This record gives sequence, structure tokens and C-alpha cells, in this order.
Amino acid sequence: MRFLHTSDWHIGKPLRGRSRISEYEKALAEVLEIILTEKIECVLISGDLFDSFTPTAEAERLVFHFFSELNRFGIKSVIISGNHDHPKRLVALSPLLKPLGILAHTTPTSGPNNGLVEIQNREDRVRIGVLPFINYSQLLKADELFGDQTKTLQTYSDRLNVLLKNLGRHHRPDSINVILGHFFIANAKTSGSERALQAGVPYEIFPESIPENFQYIAIGHLHRPQSIRAPSPTHYAGSLLQLDFGEQGQRKQVNIIDAKPGAPATVTSIPLSTGRPLMELEGELEDL
Repeated sequence: MRFLHTSDWHIGKPLRGRSRISEYEKALAEVLEIILTEKIECVLISGDLFDSFTPTAEAERLVFHFFSELNRFGIKSVIISGNHDHPKRLVALSPLLKPLGILAHTTPTSGPNNGLVEIQNREDRVRIGVLPFINYSQLLKADELFGDQTKTLQTYSDRLNVLLKNLGRHHRPDSINVILGHFFIANAKTSGSERALQAGVPYEIFPESIPENFQYIAIGHLHRPQSIRAPSPTHYAGSLLQLDFGEQGQRKQVNIIDAKPGAPATVTSIPLSTGRPLMELEGELEDL
């Protein structure tokens, strides 16, 4: 089965007070063209569709037009919420999105199939473990939140690692096994444009916690595209555009994943060309 992994769109984010809606529109059109050209069967979006809990009507128009186009061509998609997305907003939209082949997940659920999404095509069954962004209040009790800070951070990190390891139980040797998550992996490279408090030690997951023998681990949260050394092929897709000057010089991309049961996926990165490159220039005013 053929997937496309993209992440951290941050639709609606301005740059120094200036709108970039036209850039986002062109970038999403480019991603859609890649999806159709590469004959993608399922799109994986690992969080932060929007930049704000209360996106503008213009931002929502762009995002939902993109999904309507996916539906028009019969392409499924699985999305999770990131730290910039409003979980309750996506939950409210889920009943409308599901008939369109869009499966949205915002929090891990209880039960034997905790965090499991299943997709079937003509040949293969896909099992996707989802781990949306989880903040302190979702994972810790009040007495743990306001107790010793060092212990609190360790407790949160430990529980997050346990949640990820639990997703490994969904692995089946006769299926394509994927994890879709929005979290910070220890020692991954940040860009400086992420929210510092949510891309550091308190929120980190250790590479060794990544389950083994999964075909692909699709991660969002960090804006720099990168692969992570882990027990399964693990990749940050990176942001859609250079979102701030901390990302200047970064090549933005999407990942194409060719996966089959019983073997690591083949991953091909396709660069995106529509976003405006950001640069810092220094010099005397007259020279500039």
C-alpha cells in the first residue's frame, strides 16, 4: 500500500504580522498534485493542521477544501491533533469527516483497541496506532501536577513512553503496521520555531520506546524533516512551509511510503517548491 506522510501545516500562521494564506493554498495544491501523481492510497497527517485553537474561516476553507478533494478522488486520510489543534473542535467535526474517508483522532481511548485505526484495501490490512499530542492535564492527576516538579516531569515522560509501547501490541505480522504520533523524541533536532515548552525534556519520548517491526512511524511536532534512529523506520515529515526564520535553509518535503507486511517500508522524500524561502540579510541600510 502507498501512503503519503505530511505534518505541521500550521495553516493560518502569519509571518511578522503578514498573512501567508496564498502560500498555504499553493503548498496544499502542490501536496494534492503529488498525491495524485504518485497514486497515494492513504494520507497520514501527524498533527498541527492549524496554527491556532480558533482558526480563521480562511484557514478552515483551505484545509477542508483539501480534504474534499481527497474524498473526490477516493483517497483515505488519517489525522491526529497536535499541540496547536483544538481537540474538542476536531471531535465535533469527526462525525462529518468520517463519511468522507477522513478519520480524525484527538485523544487515546480506553479499551482493547486503544488508539487503533484499521484500513483495508484490495490486498492488505493496515493497522495504525495513533498517539495525538497529550498535555499534562490529560495524563497526570492534580496532586502530580502540583507536586515536586522533577518528579512530575519524570512521571509524565514515563507514562507517555508506556502509551507508545502499548501501541506496539497492535502489531500483527500479516498486516501493515504504522504508528501516527505527535510528540518530541529525545535528541531530535528542533528549529527554534516550535513551542519551546512542548518540544523539550518534559514532553520527550525515548527512541528505544519506539516499537519494533513496524513498517513506518509517522511523527509530527518538529518542523525540520528528519529520520530518527529507532527500532522501526521513524520520520518527522516536517512543516509545510518555512514557518519562521529559524527554519531558513530547510528543504520542506513530504514522504512517500511503500509498505507491505513483514518488511520495513521504502521511504522516498519529495521536496516541496511552492513555499517562499526565508532569508536574513545583514548590512548597511543603503546597501540593503
